[in-house]
Amino acid sequence: MGRRPEFYDVYFGLIVVATALVLAPGTPLGVLTNAVQTLAGVLLPCLVTALTIAREQSWRFAAKLLTRQALAASVFAATLAWCGGLMGW
Repeated sequence: MGRRPEFYDVYFGLIVVATALVLAPGTPLGVLTNAVQTLAGVLLPCLVTALTIAREQSWRFAAKLLTRQALAASVFAATLAWCGGLMGW
C-alpha cells in the first residue's frame, strides 16, 4: 500500500468548497448552477481536444493550450452566469 493519489485530496477539497457554498446563507444558487453547467459544457470539449493534441504533439504543448482554454472558458462561464443572474434566469 502506498500513498493515496493527490486526486483524492483535490476531490475532497472540491466537495468541501461546494458544500460551504451551498450551505452559506445568501449564496445565489441559481447563478451558481448556471455557472457550473456552462463551465462543464465548455470545458469538456476543451479536455477532449487537449487529450487528442497531447497524444499527437506533446503533453507540455497540450497543457499550455488547456490552461489558456480553461481560463477563457472560466471567464465565459462567469460572464454567462452573471448575465443570467441579471436577467433572472
